[in-house]
Amino acid sequence: MADYHEWNLAIIAYFLQGLPTGSTVYLNMDEGALSEISTRLSIDGNVQKPWEDFYAAIRSQCVRNGNVQLGSIAGFDESGIPHGVAFLAAMVLAAYLMMDEETEIGIVSETNYFNRLRTVLGLATDERGRPSGLNPPGTEEILWNNWNEYLLRNRFFPSAEAGEGIARKYINYPLSQALLRNADQERLEHLFNKEEKAGRLGRSQDKDRLIIWLKNNLHLITSSHLKKLLCQDDRRRYNALCESVYDVYTQIEWDKEFVNNNFHHGLERQRRLTAGIYRVEDPFFGEIDYILYPQQPRRCQVAEIKIIDIEEQKHTLKIERPGWYYPLWSINPVGGLKYTVTGDPRFYELIVPDKEFWILIRDPENEDSGVFASWGYPDLGETFLLVCRKEYKEQLELLAQEKLMTWDHTVELPGDLEGWVEYRECMVTSDNWDCIIPINADLFETLRPNIRASISLKSGLRVSPHLRWLEGYGPELTVIGFTDSVRLQLTVLGNDMHSITDELVETNQTIDLRNLSPGNYIARILEGSRVVSMKSFQIIAWQELKSQVIESGMGMNLGACTLEGALIRINE
Repeated sequence: MADYHEWNLAIIAYFLQGLPTGSTVYLNMDEGALSEISTRLSIDGNVQKPWEDFYAAIRSQCVRNGNVQLGSIAGFDESGIPHGVAFLAAMVLAAYLMMDEETEIGIVSETNYFNRLRTVLGLATDERGRPSGLNPPGTEEILWNNWNEYLLRNRFFPSAEAGEGIARKYINYPLSQALLRNADQERLEHLFNKEEKAGRLGRSQDKDRLIIWLKNNLHLITSSHLKKLLCQDDRRRYNALCESVYDVYTQIEWDKEFVNNNFHHGLERQRRLTAGIYRVEDPFFGEIDYILYPQQPRRCQVAEIKIIDIEEQKHTLKIERPGWYYPLWSINPVGGLKYTVTGDPRFYELIVPDKEFWILIRDPENEDSGVFASWGYPDLGETFLLVCRKEYKEQLELLAQEKLMTWDHTVELPGDLEGWVEYRECMVTSDNWDCIIPINADLFETLRPNIRASISLKSGLRVSPHLRWLEGYGPELTVIGFTDSVRLQLTVLGNDMHSITDELVETNQTIDLRNLSPGNYIARILEGSRVVSMKSFQIIAWQELKSQVIESGMGMNLGACTLEGALIRINE
């Protein structure tokens, strides 16, 4: 049996595994997560009763004589890892179990939630309300704050937050972490299987096209709860939900008969790897190359994986950055490609989804490298590269005509890429898309901005890895938005988590942060109490650095250099 602290470390590792920097993290503890984490903690790899093992670890550490005791799991260890995450995962598991039993409306009352939590903690269920030790209400909030701070320090974005109103203020923390219920996963797999067999859904859809297909076919979904999830306006939660839906899709074994409750046996299921593209251009000859760019599976501790190419050669995947393996070989961006995977029995295939277009952004670790890839979606005010079939020309010209989008120039691709066009230095310039009837709904909805403001950090003296700056040479912050002003909150992380700034600021105006003291910071744009956008960054003291690579901001023109070289050039 694993003890509480082993579970705590394994849970943190599981939920951060394979996540790219800047991802929003949901502590979505459910049956599949519990089974996978149990296997990681098992010596023989065969945990028969993961529920009992997890419950026993939580109860032995956090429950004494019928009382919840959080003192032993408060704070952080010597490595800065919060002690309380396993207990928070138990709170989320209670929410997951409660939601899985709820009606289609999906309303979870505080009383029902704490009854379920009592069961998880092994406490008497004939009493009602908060268990002894969790009073006064919000006693556990410090654990959520510690978890959120840890994520921010490690360049992830937290999602756990308090709710509106007194009754749901604190139970919203665990409820906000639960995404798809077990029943939702089964409904989706059944729907995807049925529609694929009817010829209305392909096996190699990419995430964007799958979600658009799903939203266009909401009438096929019988669950009002699931419909509500797909139509919510919380963009961070919506994006995380889309990832979870796509996970369901990529785990389907199309040639096997669907069996209800299949998700109770998640460890027996094989999965596909997916890939994006990595674009490079020869600076002298202008030759463009699109390279296969395998994505690291999320939340999965993977053994050595090899990809077999069309010549039957094996290529070992090595991690290039969190969330991605090193690029492999040239491919056609049309996608629809499949490669055999060996080395880990849970993965049997890598696919490049069928694509009519790709949205590619600059390397967030080195924007001046000239490389574009499918690392995510561009922020507002950020230029990107769109490569698409010529058939999208009419849609794009309409967007330009309505002043919703601009680009610098286009390049028609030659040879094997004939029929494809690159739109370079694209930018979305307005959020007034409601007045347009789309010609191509897939491209239209993907380009359509889903937030009204975002945060840009530029200039200064950057220190690798991403989003770190040197003391005295901090970044310039600009809020890019479609309104005249927004509420900006700048907070320094630490024991007191105090705000440096919390005020209305004009959009598209630069705020100088060069003289911030060393520390971890988070900038948030707020609408009321709701976070619209956030970005974390770090200021590093000179004495903390050894011989590290430093990247100059656009305004300093230092290039890439070692610390010693930077010191010499600054002094000069």
